[in-house]
Amino acid sequence: MATNHTVPPSYDPGFSQLCMWEPKSWLPGHNIKVFLMIPPTTNIFFYRRVAMIVEKAARTWELYANIKFDFVTHRKSSEIRVLLCRIPQSRLVSGASVIGNDSTLLEKDKPTMFLGAGSRAESSRIRSTALHEFGHALGMIHEHTSPACKIEWNKNAVLNASHGDRKKADLNYLLQVDKSKVRCSKYDPKSIMVYNVPFNLMKNRVRTMRGRDLSDMDKEWASKFYPRKPSTPNTKIKSSTSKTKIKLSTPKPKIKFNQHSPHKTPKEFRCSADNCGPRRQCDKCYEKMKAECQEASITMET
Repeated sequence: MATNHTVPPSYDPGFSQLCMWEPKSWLPGHNIKVFLMIPPTTNIFFYRRVAMIVEKAARTWELYANIKFDFVTHRKSSEIRVLLCRIPQSRLVSGASVIGNDSTLLEKDKPTMFLGAGSRAESSRIRSTALHEFGHALGMIHEHTSPACKIEWNKNAVLNASHGDRKKADLNYLLQVDKSKVRCSKYDPKSIMVYNVPFNLMKNRVRTMRGRDLSDMDKEWASKFYPRKPSTPNTKIKSSTSKTKIKLSTPKPKIKFNQHSPHKTPKEFRCSADNCGPRRQCDKCYEKMKAECQEASITMET
């Protein structure tokens, strides 16, 4: 079972998870710059391991959403800043994130995402948490706070599970987003964006069966939130001028003929008489050609 993602009170980075509405999403095709904030430490191997898992998890979203995560080395150029922390609980993994493009509203020296892991935390749990938090960074909502989810909460039990913090209880469980402000599918109990909520926190029994990877509906809706441009077929366009004769409206130039033309006279203006040939016509054929040329506004020289 995947770990619950509520951040322990002593490691609260100052923000919490919240459902988003569409204006908080990035533009499709946007190249989001991500900076990993690693505190000064002697255990550099632990942070290298976590950083590799976090980057691979972010790349998983790229397979389905038309978005790009560019991991940069300069904090000032970043739009998402992930604070990696080592927490005392050796097997625990926790996280939180600002929603969508709200990360650009924070100062450059402040993190926009928190991800904490114990020294013995499983890689699959770290990856699952990173997938969840980068889903928030893309603008994905908490599935159990979606208008499509019909959980009836046991508020006292939720408050106890949130360490008595009413704000966290509201933001992570009880707050339900206005349907007019979000795009949502039918409820997906297997979504990476849902908590595995125990039945004692509910008055009714709504299943939450979150795994450690993106569900089929997560992948489908990632492609709907960030659609790719339709590919154009690679067809050759034949030029219309290659086989089409273009008729010009300009007047024909005047052609000059004479009775003793150095050019060959066309056959239609020659008869079978001995004195009528291609270089010299008989009088009858010449007059015929002269008359037809005059009708076509072609001048002739005698």
